[in-house]
Amino acid sequence: MVSQNGPALGRDPLLQVLALPKDASERAILAASQRLAAILEERRAALAPEAAAEREALVRELDDLRQSTRWWTSNPSQADAASAAAGAAGAGGPGRPAETGPNWERLAPGLGLVAGVAAIVLLALWTAGFRIQRLAPGPEPALYAAKAVVFIDGTLGDATLRIFDADRSELLGERPAQGARVELEPGRYALEVQRADCPEPWTRSVFLEPDSSHRYAPEICAGQGELVVRSNAEQDRLRIDDYDVGPTGDKAHRLAVGEHTIRVDKAGHRPFEARVRILPGAVVELQAELAPIGGDGAPPGRPLPVARISPNLPPPTAAASAEAFSPAELKGGPGPPPIELPKLEPADLGLPRRGGFLAREGLGGMPDGGSTAWHDRVAGELRARFDRDGSGEIDSLAESEAIPCTVWLEIERDFDRGGLGLSLALYFGFDGSEWHPGALAVARAHRSAVYAKMKECGLEP
Repeated sequence: MVSQNGPALGRDPLLQVLALPKDASERAILAASQRLAAILEERRAALAPEAAAEREALVRELDDLRQSTRWWTSNPSQADAASAAAGAAGAGGPGRPAETGPNWERLAPGLGLVAGVAAIVLLALWTAGFRIQRLAPGPEPALYAAKAVVFIDGTLGDATLRIFDADRSELLGERPAQGARVELEPGRYALEVQRADCPEPWTRSVFLEPDSSHRYAPEICAGQGELVVRSNAEQDRLRIDDYDVGPTGDKAHRLAVGEHTIRVDKAGHRPFEARVRILPGAVVELQAELAPIGGDGAPPGRPLPVARISPNLPPPTAAASAEAFSPAELKGGPGPPPIELPKLEPADLGLPRRGGFLAREGLGGMPDGGSTAWHDRVAGELRARFDRDGSGEIDSLAESEAIPCTVWLEIERDFDRGGLGLSLALYFGFDGSEWHPGALAVARAHRSAVYAKMKECGLEP
């Protein structure tokens, strides 16, 4: 029998002893109490006969545990009777605290009226066609809590890793690619690894799952191409990337994809220097023009294309006969009407006419030479006219060679109007001094070739 004076342990102390949460069910309390009682019984059985005091303490602990468990897991009628007895004993007694509540006998008629009205409302809704339906459980939304990790392996030098969104419309991050480790939210991304001397970047579209790791080994500057260098002189020496490979000629040199430095030397001649970009499977042919020192040969420093296309004209036919025009026919004398000679227009090569590069129709007045506005205007014109590959820069020999000397001389004259006291090449760093990024829309790696063309055109160094 449970004592009417209440349990030895309140509910909260009992739950703490049993290591249970405050909302534990009666079944959980019973199970935990049984486990703890078994442990205490084993401990009591293991005591030595002379440990009478410890045995007595364990017996009391077991009795308190069982009594409290029966109390807090009793049926409702027994709990209510115990609560009433504790309430009759008065507040502050040792039993369970007295509980106060509404007088259900007084509230019964009102509750019955409310229940009747609710039933009538539900019946009306049912008649109107309203039904209570249980919604089918839908798929739970995916919750991405853990990030994904991307590792970039391989020997990449000073290559750059760029991370874009799935549509490649927004740049999300940029960092050195060598040994990169990036944490990203799960989702789809576009990765790009690029190096300035490699013609093609490495790109990959990836989908990253939560708490996943991905390793990539980008291959850039991959593959090989061929380079053939000829010159206008004999007994010369060809150096590719500072390696002596013998004389120039028809021999094809296999090179890795990317940019390479070319130099041709001969005693008594100015050296020829250039940079070429090798594409996978491509064959590049260069003609090195070596000028004697002190001679009037072509200035060195730039590769010229070798391949020349001759016009394929049909041979003259014997059946066709040509008769000369008479002087009267040419001068318009008596006889048939004079023949009107056709007007020959110069071929349109897409180059600006002399003096018309910076003063074309539709353009406003030029700003002061050397100013930011002047530079942006000139760079925009050069980019619009000569950036053939759409890279946004003058970065190839084909593009810089297409800029005629008339344009460079016109640009220099307009620059001098600014009165800065410096040459165009020195002011923008084409001579190898401090470089202004994007100067006159020219790529940094290509400024030496442009500088050679400037000197050829007679611009001040």
